[in-house]
Amino acid sequence: MSDREHELAYKIRELIAWQKEGDYWDFKQTYGDNASLVHDIICLANVISHKGDRYLIYGVTDSCEVVGVEDGAHKKQADVIDLLRNVPFANIHPDIYLDLITIDNKIIDVITIKDDDNKPYFLEKIYHCGKICLYPGTIYTRKRDSNTPKDRSASYYDVEMLWKHRFGINLSGIERVYFLMKNPDDWEYFDSYRGTELFHKYFPEYKIKYLETEMEDFSEPYTYCYPNNKASSFNVDIYYHTTRLIQQLCVCCDGGRVLMPVPDVFTINGNPFYYFVKDSIKYILYKIMLKTSGEHTRLSKKLINPYIMTFSDDLSLDSYKEYAVNRIPQLREEDVKPFHRSPKNGKFAEHIKSIDKCIFAYCEWNKTNFAHERLFI
Repeated sequence: MSDREHELAYKIRELIAWQKEGDYWDFKQTYGDNASLVHDIICLANVISHKGDRYLIYGVTDSCEVVGVEDGAHKKQADVIDLLRNVPFANIHPDIYLDLITIDNKIIDVITIKDDDNKPYFLEKIYHCGKICLYPGTIYTRKRDSNTPKDRSASYYDVEMLWKHRFGINLSGIERVYFLMKNPDDWEYFDSYRGTELFHKYFPEYKIKYLETEMEDFSEPYTYCYPNNKASSFNVDIYYHTTRLIQQLCVCCDGGRVLMPVPDVFTINGNPFYYFVKDSIKYILYKIMLKTSGEHTRLSKKLINPYIMTFSDDLSLDSYKEYAVNRIPQLREEDVKPFHRSPKNGKFAEHIKSIDKCIFAYCEWNKTNFAHERLFI
């Protein structure tokens, strides 16, 4: 069982232990018809009361008894994805994963519906499966432990809240700027006498400003992998009108060719490693800095920083930390064949040896090739 499957099994056991269904998980003893499966996925995908994954769990009764899915009745992930592709969604279909996990010595199917900003999901044409129909333009969702019936629509209030969520209307100031920053193409870049600024094309009251004041001699191991070791730090401020919502410390590397937020750091056995979480404001800001920066910085897009790891979310980060804390002390230097540049002046040689071990463990955990892994983009 992979680390992700271990995490999933732990989560499903936790949900079963609550002895009830909820707004982001639903128990099913067996698979039904395809229309019911699609309906269940849409209802869970359109939940707005929960941020995070949603779960459709087969092989568990309504009374929360684990009975397992019968042999030959299991579905494959590819089959469910093909089913969704053939359903006439008005936009894209929900993103799902299907895993078979063992609980109480019984195998159950878990369809994980990923959370995103594409809700509400609905159909543009009627979808038939025998006598069961899903109707075009109808918004289905889930409240507490109950789905919207197939022949009805969600309440006016729930539909309104879903559309507000889609367009980021019902968000706080910081939540809204985070929502707007997810699409780097919507930000315009320009230099002025006040310095470098960016503004949102459709909501220009939101601005990103690079402050001109820099602190020289910023030194961390990841700044020494570039041809030019010179690095300096500067602040990026994010504004709504004249109100500063966020201030982020950033670093200018390779003599000005690489700009990025200062990554997060975690210490394992006294040695630091550097990382970004892909849904964090730091990583989103980095993608904007690449997309909208000047030509000299755009040339650095292919200069991938080999000392910084990325994780899809906080759960993945926690899973890696648990693995690395146990694995890294077992690694010897001869086990890890460094593929990075060595610092020219040797200042961070020992740090980089420990980072190599962290990245070696990352590749084991992530089941990728240490010699060819590119961890930043």
